[in-house]
Amino acid sequence: MKKHLYRIFLLPVVLLAATACNDNDYETTMGDVDQRLDEAISSYYGELSAAENGWIANIPTSKGIYRFWMDFTDDNRVTMYTDNLMYPDFRTTPDESSYRIQGLQRPTLIFDTYSYLAIINDPNSDISGGSAEDNQGLETDFEFEIASFDGDTFSLLGRRNRVEATLTRASAEEKNLVQQGALMQVQEDLQQFINRDGYCYVALSSGKVAVDFDLRSVTLSYVQGTNTVISATASSYVDLKHNIVLQEPLVMQGSIISGFLWNDATQSYTAVSSQQIPVQRQDEAIIGLDAMLGAGSGYKYSALAVRLSMYGGDTSCEIAQQLVNFGKEISTVFRMTLGDIYMRFGELEGRPYIDMEVEFGLYQAVFTFDILENPNGTTKLLRYNTDYDPVGNSQTLLDNGCGQKLCDYLTGKTFRKTWLKQSFGTYRMGALTDTKDPANYMPGALL
Repeated sequence: MKKHLYRIFLLPVVLLAATACNDNDYETTMGDVDQRLDEAISSYYGELSAAENGWIANIPTSKGIYRFWMDFTDDNRVTMYTDNLMYPDFRTTPDESSYRIQGLQRPTLIFDTYSYLAIINDPNSDISGGSAEDNQGLETDFEFEIASFDGDTFSLLGRRNRVEATLTRASAEEKNLVQQGALMQVQEDLQQFINRDGYCYVALSSGKVAVDFDLRSVTLSYVQGTNTVISATASSYVDLKHNIVLQEPLVMQGSIISGFLWNDATQSYTAVSSQQIPVQRQDEAIIGLDAMLGAGSGYKYSALAVRLSMYGGDTSCEIAQQLVNFGKEISTVFRMTLGDIYMRFGELEGRPYIDMEVEFGLYQAVFTFDILENPNGTTKLLRYNTDYDPVGNSQTLLDNGCGQKLCDYLTGKTFRKTWLKQSFGTYRMGALTDTKDPANYMPGALL
């Protein structure tokens, strides 16, 4: 009880002490703070504009680390290059916009006009590549508090999403490489490495661990028991020497992996741990896609995005023919073109299902299939309905003779989830493959 009373009576004492201060002393102290803030801002302006080779910015996002090269001038202009592969035309095209440093809670670097950095913040998902549902772009920032500066690196903290970004002084070699398009080129080279035949792994203490390289992340995985996937993922970026830098170490089976070094002579990667561990390949997947594609947090992927072009011109299999005919039905009745089809795995109150989302013209229809996930890793489509289409387009299609043949064909089919040894842009690919005919399949980009 005494402790409680002490806390109550402490506040007036503090207030009295504060009011007893000399007013001039108070104003001087505040003036010193403003002066120090102004000096810091002036110093930061000078450091940014004095870097003759510019700066490399690493900006975390919901899809990993995006990289930019930035050159600042003392008249509040900034020139950028980006590694954003959604915009290949920007490879060697600089973009100039404006910036300022403002004294908010702490000195804050603000990119205040539209730029390459603003693209990944754009709420329009078609521009940023973010989620169409939340309109938050890639959940990153364009206003950054300057947390610290050590002479070569600014440590930045985003004001809205609190991303921890860095701005590091570039070398003359890095500047030259960037202006030749290297920010994108190193990612494309990594994509070529990913697309080679075979599946990557490292040999750790208890066996082979799959290494899944994406352009902005790395995942290590292995199967524990019969079908439990243990995995660890870290955001990453490819530096201008093709090394893969992890935002934080990956811990797996007692090993701590801090990054992957590129060997240009052998065209291969080595994992950096207490010792260097070579990244190897084998023909058979270390982990089957059935353990990676499905509903719930235990799966890396939850959907296949299907396009007819993914068949590579060979649409002779039955499923491809069904899709072709479905497109003809939509074209004949609605004068629209069949777009992407998303096979999305979900679960509701323990009941697994697949939503087949069909895009046609500017519209979307949803057909929901109840499914049975078999112990052997196969998936059987049991029946379909249109009850979960939010606007009723699926029933409109059926009422006009579009889609029933496709849905009836898929009903009762049993599929195996299989990897495809190809990619679609930056996406890895898989397929739903007919268990009775391996040549009959539905390919898609894994999402």
